[in-house]
Amino acid sequence: MTLDTILVPAVNEESFKATLEQALPHAKAFSSHLMAFHVTEHSPVAHVAEIYWQEEVMKSHQAAVRAQSEKLESQFYDFCRDQSVDAIPCGALGKRDNVSASWSSLDGRHYATMALAARQTDLICLSVVEADPKPYWQSVLFEELVTIAGVPILLLPASTPSGVPQSILIAWNGSVEARRAIAFAEPFLAKAKTVRIISIGAHGKDKPSAQDMALYLKRKGIEATGQDLPDVKAPVEDQIALAADDMSADLLVMGAYSRPRWQEMVWGGVTRSVLEKPDLPVLLSH
Repeated sequence: MTLDTILVPAVNEESFKATLEQALPHAKAFSSHLMAFHVTEHSPVAHVAEIYWQEEVMKSHQAAVRAQSEKLESQFYDFCRDQSVDAIPCGALGKRDNVSASWSSLDGRHYATMALAARQTDLICLSVVEADPKPYWQSVLFEELVTIAGVPILLLPASTPSGVPQSILIAWNGSVEARRAIAFAEPFLAKAKTVRIISIGAHGKDKPSAQDMALYLKRKGIEATGQDLPDVKAPVEDQIALAADDMSADLLVMGAYSRPRWQEMVWGGVTRSVLEKPDLPVLLSH
């Protein structure tokens, strides 16, 4: 698998700027095309009891939507100029040995439209805005992307320096989601100096162990070590974080929502915890 096209969601100016800057080192490492994508949702979300919007309300909303879109597009071209990135028309092909970028804007249902557009890319980069409370749009966008796009998501904490990861931790639980995450992560794994796979607790004899998966990667020429860790009754996310700290990992690879989302919403879970406050870049796949 290669990373030929990377989607950069353009939602607001702060997150868009951070994501462009953090996605660029990855684009340079893989000679990728950056696809900046914005969705203009011209109709405001209505309350269930409201059927018609007043004309002035609609005009004000649409003017704000147009202004936001123009600011983001201008921000995109400023970034390309400042970083010497080839800005090409959407649908054109750039030079394979150069980083290129394009701006795309469509009307539609904001996050669902973006998730469907992501299917024409190999990776989604999204910088996590550090704020309290967490922006509502960020959680909603992640949910749509991870469940609809069918493309891995690279979550990048805004405070973390971006670059091609050299020390990668894989959280393995034997799930289909974790297996897909490993497959999607192969371009990163091939460039890393250290790859470690951990499995926490017993997962049954019918599922490959962490050592089995390490051997699988070795057959691909990726040096990896595997370790099945005992369940010490601490939250799994805490045990993963401790393992990441121990090896100074700069990327965590894991499956997203290995159990139903409603269970994570009610009782919490590893995916939910990582989304709320990722301590390091995380590559997730559902």
